[in-house]
Amino acid sequence: MSQRLAPLGLSIAREHAVGDDPALMKEVFSEAWHRSDLVLCCGGLGPTFDDITREVWARVLKTPLVFQKNLYQLILDKFRALRLSMPVSNKRQAFLLKGAVPLANAVGTAPGQFFQRGRKWLVLFPGPPRELVPMMEEQILPLLRRRLGHGASMEKNFHLFGVPESRVDEWIRPFVSHYKKRRGCRITHTILASQWIITVRFRVDGPNSSAVAEASDFLSKKIRKKLGSRVFGEDHQTMEGAVGALLKKKGLSLAVAESCTGGLIAKMITDQPGSSDYFKEGVVCYSNESKINRLGVKSSTLARVGAVSKEVARAMAEGIKKGAKADIGVSITGIAGPGGGTPNGGTPGGGTAEKPVGLVFLGLSTPRKTVVQELRLSGERALIRHRAALSALEMIRKELLK
Repeated sequence: MSQRLAPLGLSIAREHAVGDDPALMKEVFSEAWHRSDLVLCCGGLGPTFDDITREVWARVLKTPLVFQKNLYQLILDKFRALRLSMPVSNKRQAFLLKGAVPLANAVGTAPGQFFQRGRKWLVLFPGPPRELVPMMEEQILPLLRRRLGHGASMEKNFHLFGVPESRVDEWIRPFVSHYKKRRGCRITHTILASQWIITVRFRVDGPNSSAVAEASDFLSKKIRKKLGSRVFGEDHQTMEGAVGALLKKKGLSLAVAESCTGGLIAKMITDQPGSSDYFKEGVVCYSNESKINRLGVKSSTLARVGAVSKEVARAMAEGIKKGAKADIGVSITGIAGPGGGTPNGGTPGGGTAEKPVGLVFLGLSTPRKTVVQELRLSGERALIRHRAALSALEMIRKELLK
């Protein structure tokens, strides 16, 4: 919602989450109403006893709720279309704040509401995203555009992986200091960190859309030149999306063999529409037997160095590339924890002093070479698996850029 409001020149002042407690809700709603010109409220418009958003807002605004016969009929028709009898409790959804404009809900039974008092606006949304998002896109954003009619704003994001936040700060600090205004536009910068992904973001606020677009394009070119190939994606592009785009562009195919990540890499890749153009196969070889039978890893290698080793990662990458007849084979084997492991680190979930939790090996095999990368990761099990999967994707991306 924040991202969709930004181009209108609207920035989120505060965000609150409050439980279904009428006293707490009244406190939060009252504060928001007195502080802000526009209040967006999501959830609590359903038919059950704990859906009390309408009632609490009525108390805050000292405005009665009015039964809308036409809304009641629409709700009734939705149940009839499904050949269901409507529970009596659904009648509550046909009540609007006096003077509010109903917002049609094409998916659910809860209508939204748009309420205006003087220069203040209140929007009540149903909570489920599949109901909220269309209501926001199709009804509220056009309404706000018509009523605001001035100013513009734009945000731009550049994503990097595996680089310390402080290092990124060193790279862009001179840039940030130099570019704070452009063509009458105000520019703000920030750096965000999450799961080893660093996002460099700037926002441009200006008098009109053309000035904002020019300033945004100018800054984007400067940042691309400064950060270069360290940037794996912009705005909503993910690491897996970036890798998929490169594979498709180069006409190359990929297969992966996973142990400690349990198919996470394959899932991330196949989440991308059109991934069948470049993704051949994903295999979860969790046991030693599977590594031997499916990938051709030698039992003598496993006995000598264990499943979590450079040698096994190399053999897994070469085995999956050959077996799937792919251009690139990628493997991952490691110890995600917690719990104990065998002395040679052969248990995917365990760990020892020699091979601690967080030790991960990535293998990448191409027609020209096979390389192995060692990682030492920290955190709980899910975090280690996620970072390991992202690291494997970054390894592929860097190889494709060469």
